[in-house]
Amino acid sequence: MRLRSLIAVIAACGATSCGAPTEPSRIDVVLEAQASVIQARQDTSIQSSSGRPIVWLSMTVPLSIRNTGDRTIYFRPCGAKVLERRQGDGTWHRAWSPICPAILTPPDSVVAGSEWRGDLHVMGARSGPGGPPFDAASVAGTYRVVLHATTSAAGLPVGSIEEMRVSSRPFRVQP
Repeated sequence: MRLRSLIAVIAACGATSCGAPTEPSRIDVVLEAQASVIQARQDTSIQSSSGRPIVWLSMTVPLSIRNTGDRTIYFRPCGAKVLERRQGDGTWHRAWSPICPAILTPPDSVVAGSEWRGDLHVMGARSGPGGPPFDAASVAGTYRVVLHATTSAAGLPVGSIEEMRVSSRPFRVQP
């Protein structure tokens, strides 16, 4: 008899919402590359202990991150923004992500209703013993920036942050 009463109370609470559930927050982020064409530069240097040349590729992608939601978002200054290249079959492939030492800096944040502007500085090794690698058969192509962010400053793991993944509109890169 007691078990039936307990089940009835639990069912009644669930049906009438005994608890005070909170509404989920609206998380809306717009990530934009501020240029439709980005110029990449390629340099060769000998910076390895083996004496083998390293072919470096570098570019700067001006970005804006607009938070149109109702909560602050957070992202790491290093590692939260990666570069993807569109393949011939239409799929996206990670072309570059930074190498980040132990992250001791606090995360960047964008409060609700505001905007962050900055640059994504890409530098990767096309060939040779350098890193991080720039993994694309050809530099010229269509790319996008992907931002990994979260709504919790304390809950940012080092590495992949999957709570929110936002992609920019595609842009062209040319050597």
